[in-house]
Amino acid sequence: MFRGQKSKPQATDRLGWLTLPPILAAFISLFLLSRTFLNHDVAWVLYGSGILLDGGWFGSDIVESNPPLIWWISHVPNLASRLLGIPVEHAFRTFITLIAALTLIVSDRLLRVANYDRVWRAIFLLVCATLFTLGAYRDFGQREHVTVMLSLPYILAAGIRYDGFSLNRRAAILIGLLAGIGIALKPYFGLVPLLVEAALLVRQRRLALLWRGEALGAVVAIAAYAVAIMILAREWLFEAAPAIFKAYWAFEEASLVHNSKIAVLFAVPLFMGLAALVISRKRFSGMSLLALLASVAFLLAAVIQAKYYSYHLYPAYTFVLIANVLLLRGVDRTIRIVQGSLLALVVAASLVTPILWLMASQPGKPLYMRTAKVVAFVEDMVPANEPYLAIATHPFPGFPVAVYADRHWSSTSNSRIFLPAVIKLRENGAQDPALLAFVERSERAAMARDIAEKPALVLVDVAKVRHAIGARQFDHLEFYLEDEAFRESWKNYEQVPSPVPGLDAYVRREDQ
Repeated sequence: MFRGQKSKPQATDRLGWLTLPPILAAFISLFLLSRTFLNHDVAWVLYGSGILLDGGWFGSDIVESNPPLIWWISHVPNLASRLLGIPVEHAFRTFITLIAALTLIVSDRLLRVANYDRVWRAIFLLVCATLFTLGAYRDFGQREHVTVMLSLPYILAAGIRYDGFSLNRRAAILIGLLAGIGIALKPYFGLVPLLVEAALLVRQRRLALLWRGEALGAVVAIAAYAVAIMILAREWLFEAAPAIFKAYWAFEEASLVHNSKIAVLFAVPLFMGLAALVISRKRFSGMSLLALLASVAFLLAAVIQAKYYSYHLYPAYTFVLIANVLLLRGVDRTIRIVQGSLLALVVAASLVTPILWLMASQPGKPLYMRTAKVVAFVEDMVPANEPYLAIATHPFPGFPVAVYADRHWSSTSNSRIFLPAVIKLRENGAQDPALLAFVERSERAAMARDIAEKPALVLVDVAKVRHAIGARQFDHLEFYLEDEAFRESWKNYEQVPSPVPGLDAYVRREDQ
């Protein structure tokens, strides 16, 4: 299926028992991950996807800064959950696991086309299986995680083309379609195919490569997505997104500390990869070079976004490690032992944080118990047919709580989108009064809609350090109480003991 007419002879040896290490590594990681709560962003997407399936519209019933593709993709686990009668979180984890398995199977076939022997393929699969599961840890299922898995076969296929060989056209188109979906999840990811295609054209100097199967498949997927947005998400494109982008800068957290951290984490494997390129004296494969270029493109995408959440850096770090694995084959045995040992240490070091997080997120452990207490509190305080709300600049305590407590979320967004901009503009002495007036008006309008749902419970983030606003002294409730309409609605609420520190809890009185 994968071999083209001008391909190298494939390595015909099957992996056999060598599949056991990657399967075992993935199984253990997935089992431990299944005992943790879903990431808050992932849970919000799953919840929002359900709203859309029930007839909601993206841009009005779901208001987001991000484009709608991941919500539409999440229809698959949502539909599976409804048809099979299983919790949506289980359907989702299974869905992501199947994507990972498909990626590994296709990647192994491509490595066979490139004549990698069974040992190299087994090492590659072990590293990828670990990075796709434990390596993703709290960001399991985030868009970046999905993009890495869907785009890896495209990078490997481009590497085969780089070396002057071809692929079966139908398989190539399928690879391109999947890559197009992955790249389309974020506009910034467009840097990856631009850099990969440029390197391919410089190497082969054949414009005809722009019409190969992978490129056509990717173009079709992205074009179809663009049409779908124009039809199904016009309100988001022309109304919600432009309004949000006027305030979304307030979530950016670029700093010298963040940049230094990135430089240290990324510089070591990048230097190792570049050294291997030089040492190999052009014996490296196109796969390894293009994986290294992809890692740089993903790093640029993270820098442009300027928020530096862990999942923003995941693609760059994953691809630079994959590139190093592929580059090992091109160096002499002695150098390979040294380089391989260093790479093993780097991979092990990259897994320290995921392992520590995983240990703290198991049932009975601190990170798990904080969320579990809030879930139990919401289940107890909110009747099944009533909504609840949180006033916070972070998706938690709204998510993943709403999914696990199986309660209706009264807001159209996962957090107070305009509030960080309000706080920072007020702090700057209203240097831009028109923008301040806009974000205040937008936030009050969003809250008016949310509080009109008459949530049975309202949780308020009162932590000393809060998402996007840091340690700034700002009373969320005080801001909303400046509005007369909100003050009138808030008379119906009374404070009750909170389930965890850092949150205040208010319930709607039964007689109201």
